[in-house]
Amino acid sequence: MKYKEEELRDIPRGLYSYIDDKPFTHCIECEKFLLSEDTEYLVERICKNYPEYGTTETIFDYALCMECAMKLHSEMSLESQQTLQNYFMKNIDLESRNKIKDNLSIGDSIANCVVSGKPMKDCQEYQVCAHCVGDKVYMGNPPYMLSGNVLEEIMNLLSNKTQDMMNGFYSRHRTPTPGIYEPDPILVLV
Repeated sequence: MKYKEEELRDIPRGLYSYIDDKPFTHCIECEKFLLSEDTEYLVERICKNYPEYGTTETIFDYALCMECAMKLHSEMSLESQQTLQNYFMKNIDLESRNKIKDNLSIGDSIANCVVSGKPMKDCQEYQVCAHCVGDKVYMGNPPYMLSGNVLEEIMNLLSNKTQDMMNGFYSRHRTPTPGIYEPDPILVLV
């Protein structure tokens, strides 16, 4: 897939790996190198706000090459795939989002939950997702944020098979620290 230069933006620090404060270099699942010019991948970060302390904690972040993302998506039950598609079509105004995406900054695109409109600063938990290509964020499919409440709503719509698959993904890749994953991070492959 070829990209227009105006659709590509530098990856901001907010999408760097929490571990080393640098852009992700490898897929968490297959170790594919991600910073090649045409390599597509997703960056996801799950965070928890602590307004009483004026801080935000990254619970889990990772990069997943598009091949692995598609493989994981295909492992979801057909029922869950359809449910997710219907949920997002019903709850996201893609037409309006597409009209403004050319003038959207990365910060603006994740400032509010794409479903509920709730500001990031008011979310107890949230997840940020970005479609990247090499060392750039692809704004043709702008980054978005989902609030913890929306993630919980989505999780409750998914089949047991899909929930088990997602739990397996997180079990393989996260360092267990009791209590830190409450609620559990939710993988949303859209």
